[in-house]
Amino acid sequence: MIVLYKAMMATISTNTFDYIYHHLYLWDWHHHPFFPLTVDDQVERGIPGDIRYFKNPEVSPQTPQWQGENAIQLPGQLYYGHGLGILQAAEMIEELNKNRRIGATIPAYLMPNATRPDYVALTSHAAAERMPETIRIVAGTSQFEI
Repeated sequence: MIVLYKAMMATISTNTFDYIYHHLYLWDWHHHPFFPLTVDDQVERGIPGDIRYFKNPEVSPQTPQWQGENAIQLPGQLYYGHGLGILQAAEMIEELNKNRRIGATIPAYLMPNATRPDYVALTSHAAAERMPETIRIVAGTSQFEI
C-alpha cells in the first residue's frame, strides 16, 4: 500500500493528497476508503501497476516469510517485490523456490489474479484539484455561490 500511496502522491498535489488522506493510517493491506482497489480474478498478462502475488505453496517451516511475495507489476514484464527487488517472474519464482520444504514437489507460481487501483474512481481526486473552491452560478438576475 505504501507504494500505491507514493504513486498517488506523485500524481496529485501534496495539498490535495493531505486533504483527502488526512486520516491515513497504514497497516497490512488495509486501505483508505478513498483509495478503492479492484480485483480481477483472471488476468492474462496484467498491466503495469497491478499488484500480483507469487505463491510458494510448499514453503519451508523455517522460512515462513517466504510463503509468497506481493509484487507490483512494472513495464517490460518486470515485478517489484519488497525484499526481492526488481526481477522477472521467473527470477521471483526461482528466489521463492530456494525456500521450499524438503521433498516439496509444487514450485512457486504467479497467481492468476491482480489487484489494482480503481482508476476511474481515483480520477475524482485530479478533478477536485481543477475545481475552484466556490462556483458562482448566474441564472437570470439571481446569483448563487456553492
